Amino acid sequence: MKWIIWTIVGVLAAMWTGTLATVALVADWTGSALQQAAPSAPQLPSDLPGWLAGWVDPAGWAAIAQATQQALQVVQSMLPAVGTATGWLEPLAWIVWGLGMVALVTVAVGSHWLVSRRVRAVNAAG
Repeated sequence: MKWIIWTIVGVLAAMWTGTLATVALVADWTGSALQQAAPSAPQLPSDLPGWLAGWVDPAGWAAIAQATQQALQVVQSMLPAVGTATGWLEPLAWIVWGLGMVALVTVAVGSHWLVSRRVRAVNAAG
């Protein structure tokens, strides 16, 4: 029974490590991609499509397009700073990994101890 506990712990530890390694790589990739973001936001079309012209007010559409364009420019200007700030995500992922491994091993040791205690109780009784 003890070998089943430790086999399950080994499989879960490998899965946990693989998951957190992937999260750390994605965080690193995202941070570097954000740091290299292009300095200009894409231009939105200011005129309405023909099929939409009858349903939407052109002046309202122009105001929405202008506000959206300004918001995109603000977000685009902040992307390099956000990319730099994501540098803490990879160490945080490994801290979470360590806490998860401590919890996993603690549960395994407790299960091992309970199984040992149960086996001793059964052997003593019978």
